[in-house]
Amino acid sequence: MSSWATASPGLLSIGGHVKLPKRGSTYSGMWFYVLDEAGNFVIQQEIKKSTGDPVGDTSPTGVWCYDWWSSNSYPTDECFWWASNALGGPLQDGKKYYAWIFLNSSDGSSSPQGTTSPLVEAF
Repeated sequence: MSSWATASPGLLSIGGHVKLPKRGSTYSGMWFYVLDEAGNFVIQQEIKKSTGDPVGDTSPTGVWCYDWWSSNSYPTDECFWWASNALGGPLQDGKKYYAWIFLNSSDGSSSPQGTTSPLVEAF
């Protein structure tokens, strides 16, 4: 799992990629968490599988698996995650965060320990 920060005036944004053990289409969704360096939950979100193209989606947080929509050439076993907000929101300038993702399989099982990203500083 990877992580990075992007800079925009008045906006804090972090994100990254997660490599899946199977195709994205085999998952019905996931639990997505962003935690600060001390392990405090900052964002908690249940992600449901979606099949629409994410272009133009302006949700402040989320996860999207490339295999969830067919009109792309990206790897079928990868997802990207993101979290952003204006200054004064849950992410704070200069603080470090990491993502923690638990995958939900279509058979109802879940990844037992989840996967975490490296720390990334929001700026």
